[in-house]
Amino acid sequence: MLEFIRKEFMLLLMSFMPIIELRGAIPYGIALGFNPIHVYITCLIGSILPSPIIILTFRHILKWVKSNKYLYKIGHYIDIKINRKGKNVKKYKMIGLMLFVALPIPSTGVWSGSMIASILKFRIKDALISITIGNIIAGLIVLALSYHLI
Repeated sequence: MLEFIRKEFMLLLMSFMPIIELRGAIPYGIALGFNPIHVYITCLIGSILPSPIIILTFRHILKWVKSNKYLYKIGHYIDIKINRKGKNVKKYKMIGLMLFVALPIPSTGVWSGSMIASILKFRIKDALISITIGNIIAGLIVLALSYHLI
């Protein structure tokens, strides 16, 4: 039982981490032999947890980084990347953000979507709804692919 809880906690942590998110954690959970629905729900919860924090703080952190003479280049680079990724999101608002997060390709997950929502000053409620729906869709796609490939 303790081993099961430890593996489940690792699954939750994996889905919480940037880059890995639920897109990497779902195949891992399936490979561990967990119930696919259990894996999906655990990873969905873990991947959405950082979103409100990122939405509320990222814009301010980036502003501080860009105001620091030693970190300005890094901040400027991040700002350019986020604005480039958010071009279509800006145009299509909530639908654009949802579709951006729903695409199960690298650098389009909850963390990136939350950063874009922060930079574009989305209302937190609108951003969380779009990001959650997009994450649900991405999770279902990854679950279907993982379940059939493993």
